[in-house]
Amino acid sequence: MAMPADKVDKAKARVQAALAASYLSRSDYRSLLGRLRHVATCVRPARPFLQRVCQQERQLHRRQRVPLSAAMTADLIWWPRILESSQLNGVPLQYFHALPASTTILDMDASDTAFCALVPAARLALRYCFSDKERQLIEATKTD
Repeated sequence: MAMPADKVDKAKARVQAALAASYLSRSDYRSLLGRLRHVATCVRPARPFLQRVCQQERQLHRRQRVPLSAAMTADLIWWPRILESSQLNGVPLQYFHALPASTTILDMDASDTAFCALVPAARLALRYCFSDKERQLIEATKTD
């Protein structure tokens, strides 16, 4: 499985625009992340260069602009090289068809106060209550 040339070109354009900017709008940042995540699916060696670009996503609010940190810029600089390398573009389909059978099924749900995980095969229920600090962070991330 490989990325079509038009998608590679669109990803290159997004990366170049990001490198030329000192900050990104929320929609531009999300678009960049979406394109780079798609590339990282097809180009496995690109995954490490996505991590620091994604770090700002947790603090992202509705009308906020995302400043490009030095770390993000350092990772973005690698993306044009990754996108230009035809040797890296492609993942053998065996990665998508040869998934091992699951040995554990885990059902999870969360609220503003705790999260719970159920492991039916083990007849086990795990519950974690959020600390005051974690509940404050949850409240801070809620939109208006």
